Amino acid sequence: MSILGDLATLARSGILRPLGPRTTFEVTRQFLREGIRQHLIYTLYAARHPHKPAVVFEEHVTTWRGLLDRIQRLSNHLISTGIGPGSSVAIMLPNRPEFIEANAAGIRVGAVVSFVNPRAPAADAKSLFDRTGADVVVTHRDDLGAGTPVLRIGGDYEHAIAHASDVEPRVDRAARGKLVAFTSGTTGRPKGAVRSLEGASIGSVTGFLKMIPFRTSDVHLVVSPMYHSLGSGFATVAQALGNTMVIVEKFSPEAFCRNVQEHKVTTTAVVPTMLHQLASWPDAKNFDLKTLRLVLCGGAALREEVRSQARELLGDVIYDLYGATEMGFVSIATPDDLVRKPTSVGKPVPGIEVRIADAHGNEVPRGERGEIWARSSLGMEDYLDDPELGAERMREGFISVRDVGYLDEDGYLHVVDRADDMIISGGVNVYPAETEIALNAHPKVDEASVLGVPDPKWGERIVAVVVRSGDVTEDELISWAKENIEYAAVPKEIRFMESLPRNDIGKVDKKKLAATFGNGS
Repeated sequence: MSILGDLATLARSGILRPLGPRTTFEVTRQFLREGIRQHLIYTLYAARHPHKPAVVFEEHVTTWRGLLDRIQRLSNHLISTGIGPGSSVAIMLPNRPEFIEANAAGIRVGAVVSFVNPRAPAADAKSLFDRTGADVVVTHRDDLGAGTPVLRIGGDYEHAIAHASDVEPRVDRAARGKLVAFTSGTTGRPKGAVRSLEGASIGSVTGFLKMIPFRTSDVHLVVSPMYHSLGSGFATVAQALGNTMVIVEKFSPEAFCRNVQEHKVTTTAVVPTMLHQLASWPDAKNFDLKTLRLVLCGGAALREEVRSQARELLGDVIYDLYGATEMGFVSIATPDDLVRKPTSVGKPVPGIEVRIADAHGNEVPRGERGEIWARSSLGMEDYLDDPELGAERMREGFISVRDVGYLDEDGYLHVVDRADDMIISGGVNVYPAETEIALNAHPKVDEASVLGVPDPKWGERIVAVVVRSGDVTEDELISWAKENIEYAAVPKEIRFMESLPRNDIGKVDKKKLAATFGNGS
């Protein structure tokens, strides 16, 4: 019965549509040559519907046949420069078609591809390049310093594609590309989650499709940052289904609405901050957004008031996702779930095991709180250059990011707290240490402590409490932060105190500090 159910799910999505003779020949030839590889996706859709738009970016349209050609040429360019199995390709780009191409080409030649925040300060980016051993960085930036091997989009990138061979790249059949997605660490040092998409099981894929009814006919709006797992993850889903992807470089409510209306978008993935901005924009109601049938929201807690506003604008199309870069997507709350269990993040995806454990690793009964652990084929393989952290966060195939929650009597997952001090602001993970270090470096700051305060727009807004050692204003400190840390970690507000509350061992008591903010007002 399970097999029949899986087949029905795949048929409903359109995946099991019969292949024509030409498509069958091309896919079979590619399969016999290299086995089941991610590149089969591009071969399949370039043969099945070569003239269908694959990527739409501003006024430029790339067909599936054109996308395959560009990926093959870029793959051949990488090979000609010595990039191959085991090499390292870093992508430091905003949402653009080149992100899709560079990722696919890097995986195609068997390299390890890492995603780097395109807005990261040059010094921070250089540190990540060093950690990954980047052999080439695909980027739009020109401030990364001498010695950084760069393939800059525009002139250099297009020249490389134009002059590369258009034949199929010759790659070792055993080569398997991997991805490294960075997420913040408890000390402010980004953690690199290493994963292989080719390890995903059919069970995990069909389980996902059972809960979220994607279709091969969808038009997907890529609006969340692709260097983040939410944006890139659903762009990968869209590619696997042969969807047309409409890419927006920078989110705004107007850009979102205009693209949905113009391209008749049916699916998209957003963070709660985007949903809040969209629902709060008065002009949104003047656009035709009726084609949207799946709006996936993840990356942070989705507050009920934001969900209600968005539902009023868009209808019952919102799916709330829980997961992490390390674990992949763990649970999904459907529109019906959001009504029935509004405080939950839905049920675990079929094929994904979730257990709630105490501090000793023992599973706790239903309804009791504990650390959330998840196991599936979508999880990471390990952390980059941090085996100790990997040993701590991975046990018997289960992965934890130290979130605290419980499973209720109906099997719904509830996330109630963070085991660490992590702040999720605008769908981005921010650790206070990063902001605190920057503010404490200011010559007129004696001490700073940072925490997240509940906020309907940001999920949590970053607030810094500062003890001054000289005459300095809130605006000056925020400007200082903008110059020294990533934008996501910049505080939205500075409050001044004469001293910070401390516990018995001398550490700043953040619980007492948070209590001074009341309900976040």
